[in-house]
Amino acid sequence: MYALADFQVNIRQADLKFTIQETSKFLHNENIYSLDDESLTNIFEVTEGWPAGLRLLGLSMGQETDTKEFLRTMHGDTRDIREYLMDEVLSRQSPETREYLLKTSILTRFCPSLCDALCGKKHRGEAFIQQIFSSNLFCISLDEQQTWVRYHHLFQNLLQVHLERRYNREEIKDLHKKASVWFEEQNYLEEALKYALKTDSPDEASEVILRHRQEMTDREQWYQLVKMLDLLPQEVIEHNPDLLILYARTLDKRGQYAEWEQVLNRAEVSLNSLLDRGSTYQRRLGEILLMRSTLYYHRAQGQNAIDATDKALQLLPLESNSERVYAKMINAASCQMIGDQKRAYENIHDALQREARKSPTYHGRLLQTLSFMHWIDGDMHSLKQSATAMLELCRTHNIPETKVYAQYFLGASLYQLNELDEIEHILTPVATNQYGPSFYMHMMSVQALSLTHNCLGQQDQALELSDSLVNTILKGEGASFLADAQALRVELALRQGLLSQAVHWAKEIKRKNAPPSYYFMIPELTIAKMYLSQATDDLLKQAEDLLDHLQDYVTSVHNTRYLVEVLSLKALLHDLLGNTMKAEEKLAEALNLAEPGGLIRIFVDLGAPMANILTRLTEHKTASVFAQKLLVEFEKYKYRLDTKKNSAPQVFSSEQEEGESIRLTNRENDILELLSQRMSDKEIAAHLLISYGTVKRHAANIYRKLDVKGRRQAVSKATELGIISQN
Repeated sequence: MYALADFQVNIRQADLKFTIQETSKFLHNENIYSLDDESLTNIFEVTEGWPAGLRLLGLSMGQETDTKEFLRTMHGDTRDIREYLMDEVLSRQSPETREYLLKTSILTRFCPSLCDALCGKKHRGEAFIQQIFSSNLFCISLDEQQTWVRYHHLFQNLLQVHLERRYNREEIKDLHKKASVWFEEQNYLEEALKYALKTDSPDEASEVILRHRQEMTDREQWYQLVKMLDLLPQEVIEHNPDLLILYARTLDKRGQYAEWEQVLNRAEVSLNSLLDRGSTYQRRLGEILLMRSTLYYHRAQGQNAIDATDKALQLLPLESNSERVYAKMINAASCQMIGDQKRAYENIHDALQREARKSPTYHGRLLQTLSFMHWIDGDMHSLKQSATAMLELCRTHNIPETKVYAQYFLGASLYQLNELDEIEHILTPVATNQYGPSFYMHMMSVQALSLTHNCLGQQDQALELSDSLVNTILKGEGASFLADAQALRVELALRQGLLSQAVHWAKEIKRKNAPPSYYFMIPELTIAKMYLSQATDDLLKQAEDLLDHLQDYVTSVHNTRYLVEVLSLKALLHDLLGNTMKAEEKLAEALNLAEPGGLIRIFVDLGAPMANILTRLTEHKTASVFAQKLLVEFEKYKYRLDTKKNSAPQVFSSEQEEGESIRLTNRENDILELLSQRMSDKEIAAHLLISYGTVKRHAANIYRKLDVKGRRQAVSKATELGIISQN
């Protein structure tokens, strides 16, 4: 037999913590009834299942006539709890321990050296923490080593009541000041700012940000900067040019472009009001010019952007690495925009050779610039290479913004190369993090990932991503990208054959005269696809006008990637108009531009009508090898859909495809069905609310695709192939 004394059982505070169910049962035993779920949850969160606290709360609540009112006002300072703390806890501690308890009660977490910083005694904090653990003084360890500790919330509230009795307001402010200094020295900047703000000197508190702004921008810590600036009163930001400029830069990252320009204007006015025009003024002006150059680039004013970046580089000091490399990014991209590709690439390649070693961020942003230029040039092979190099850089350095760019660009290149298998793994981290360092990278990643899901037959996932993006923007994040999010919904509806929904959603899209052609999608091109899907005379004319405008625009900004897509859609337009020779001419032009960079998905995404033109084109002896390769990609894509049992049509494809060699548009299907009902061309025109000439044109396309010579043969063959049902 073993004696009871042979066993040693250690029961600590955590072992005695109640669950919410046990809390409810305990309070019931204390004769506290009819608590609703909200009140019970409130009690549990305040007491954290602390039995002693529950007991004391039970005594206090038992003397109250209005339980809910008690819970609303209860902050841990009721009479019974205060007396318990004084009599049962504080009065039993040594003066030194009591001092540590009270002074550290201002902290949400603490460690030995932080305790010493507040109490002014060296090498005592470790013994203090050991003592409060050994005495079970209501503390919770935040790590296995018990280096970081926090007080139980209710216990901390009680300590703060006694702190305010023992020390005056200035002495407590001094404690917060010491805490802020310690956290800043340890590079816990957000916590340093929070404690500094509790000294009631927000202007001084803002210096925490300004002292570290360069370091944080160099390390791409934009998310942390946003959080810290949001802690400051707006009037403090407005009266400090440096904070106003920094705030403007974070608005750029958040995609809040309208507010960004407004803040930038206010920063410029504030700067111009200063009398001192020394080095600080020049740096600030350089940063404002840098942001102006970005606005010029967004508006397709390439030369203005170049002039602004050249001036900014003259003003920015050499230590402003983040700003100087960004100026070089905009400068190179703007050189590309005005058609000086040679200068653009030479500048970036030269900087990679001479300056990339300045910092990982500097190196990463140069690679970002290359990636942007490869995307615009339609060079997916080079884009894949530069994005992979960025990812390799991020494996050894913590540069969060560069990593997001790397993931997006790699996913975008794989999409256009029709290498879909790895995209979900690459893009999901960016597409599911709306609070990352760059909202528009999040937006474009959602677009690319959503379209990838749709290509693979995962339509529900595609729609869920699209809806989540619209909802996020409607809640206030990235408001400038609403049209882009809406365009994604329209694009998916078109690809899934939901034409009426696409038409409805497209009405909400606000078009731009100069769309940002470095984005993953241009909403204007989606609208053009919608016009082509309906194929009425009026809409085909609108599609023609829109595509002509877009061709002029993307040509003027030297954007090969979107010129290829515009020409592809023009090929479809001419085919719908019955001008087969012009259609093949436009497609050949698009193929010639697309082949070097491996742009595949542009063509495959246009579905059956594009495959039809490609098939005709490959019958010519002069057809390129790339055209034949694309037909193989079409078949590969069709096979992938078949293996996933997805029957949804592609853009412009018919809902039923015979052996997949006959592909009709939605409008052609409608007309063929009416032909089978022996309606005349004029009757069909009246029924479908289209012109007589449009019916004749569609009928001619039907006869050509079915390889027949008239309506009777067309109806007979379509019935035989199962395209239409037998009447």
